[in-house]
Amino acid sequence: MILPALKWRPSPNFYADRTVAHSRLIVHDTEGGYAGAIATFANAHSEVSAHFVLKEDGSEITQMVPLTRIAWHVKAFNAGTLVTDASGNVTASSDARLKGIPEAIATGPDGYLTLAERPILAATVNGLLDLNTREEALQAANDNLRAEFEAYRAAHP
Repeated sequence: MILPALKWRPSPNFYADRTVAHSRLIVHDTEGGYAGAIATFANAHSEVSAHFVLKEDGSEITQMVPLTRIAWHVKAFNAGTLVTDASGNVTASSDARLKGIPEAIATGPDGYLTLAERPILAATVNGLLDLNTREEALQAANDNLRAEFEAYRAAHP
């Protein structure tokens, strides 16, 4: 799979005076749309952010916080956490998204764990594509049931 190029839209919501090495990954879903998540994270009054936002269909990825900075997403776990927010309601693709995590973790030359974001983003995109395929199949099944119901009503007035 080829990932889309990262877009950059800076969020003011991060600790600008502190840098950190990431030791955890949090993948949220936004329970809303891509543009809305970006607008919220770009708004200083929201006091919330993520490193990346992934569009529902996987066609766009926007980075909002530098990887060396701490995003504001979950107060108790802000420090040391790399955050990806997948837009939409992505619960059905969570397992697919998590499959990219083993490939993303390695040991750096200093002996500490490192985290590469591209495998995580690739797994997230694959999960979203899987979710879209499932949604299309459910829509087709729903359309078939609706047609059968209408045929039945027409035959049994």
